[in-house]
Amino acid sequence: MLKGLVAGEQDGAKLADLAIGVLRKKHDQLVQALSGKVHDHHRLMLHKLLRALQTREAEIAEDDADIRRQIEPFRKALLAWMQVPGIDEVTAQSLVRRWDRIWNRLRQPNKLLPGLARQLRRRWQTG
Repeated sequence: MLKGLVAGEQDGAKLADLAIGVLRKKHDQLVQALSGKVHDHHRLMLHKLLRALQTREAEIAEDDADIRRQIEPFRKALLAWMQVPGIDEVTAQSLVRRWDRIWNRLRQPNKLLPGLARQLRRRWQTG
């Protein structure tokens, strides 16, 4: 619908016919909302916004691909977390990453102990 507006379509009914998903059920409301004056300036701004949205979507897709590549060595752990009710793939990725950080700190006690000592000192001073 937005691309139709940018292309110059003015007929609200034709634009409403382009609706997908749950918006199809609101055809009459869409016709009313899409009927009106759209000037060249509006089309220009809408075109820029759609172009920016496409750019952001492409960046998000790249980030998703990077995350999937980085998490691949932990695939078994990821799948195990996803067996827990309420944990989706994104949450499982976060949990796997967090456990990896904890495990790395446990494997390097010289990094773990100073941090633990700082936390204990803070609690002792405040408490």
